[in-house]
Amino acid sequence: VDKEVLLKDIQFRGSISDFHYMKKMIEAADYSPLLIRYNENDLYGDGNNFELFHKRSALEVYERLAAEREQRRKWLEAEAAREAAQKALPKSKRVMKFGIWKSLGSEVEIEEANVAPTREPIAMTVQRPRREFNQEYKFADKDSHELWNSAQMECRPFKDPNFDLKRAETDTATQAAPPTCDAGVQATGAPPCPGSTQCEPRVMAPEEQKA
Repeated sequence: VDKEVLLKDIQFRGSISDFHYMKKMIEAADYSPLLIRYNENDLYGDGNNFELFHKRSALEVYERLAAEREQRRKWLEAEAAREAAQKALPKSKRVMKFGIWKSLGSEVEIEEANVAPTREPIAMTVQRPRREFNQEYKFADKDSHELWNSAQMECRPFKDPNFDLKRAETDTATQAAPPTCDAGVQATGAPPCPGSTQCEPRVMAPEEQKA
């Protein structure tokens, strides 16, 4: 609608005009004719279901959104038509549609749950004379200066700043499964005969239960 038409309506009808409170916006509009859109939602329930775009930037945003909605509507119609055509085909001729896998962070949890060695295993060898096997040990107290020699020494506890202990917890689960076996049969020229298998629970006698 041209700006002059709206301004004449405001001048003729005065304060009862629907565009009276927007007179300054209409006069300061940077384009003409102005776009008026019908608002189907009527969010505020006042009956004024028309929206006026008085700036070109707002008009461009609305046109872009309208074009996107129209493009999405056409795409949905094409998808609905394609799905209907697929359903009309026999099951043997249908084309399976697979979605794109999206990562939700599960691979990070799996990687953190894996336990991998960070160093080579440490090999230790402990030896003692054969005559000391199965013998009782006798412990005694000694001073620290007596233990400080080339053969034995006292190991006092100390804190190593270069050592960092990290503990990892992992959740594991097991599921019991019945034993299975593979069996095969070969068809013969004899007439078909249905086969069946019958089983019954094994119950222990009272004597066996007491034993």
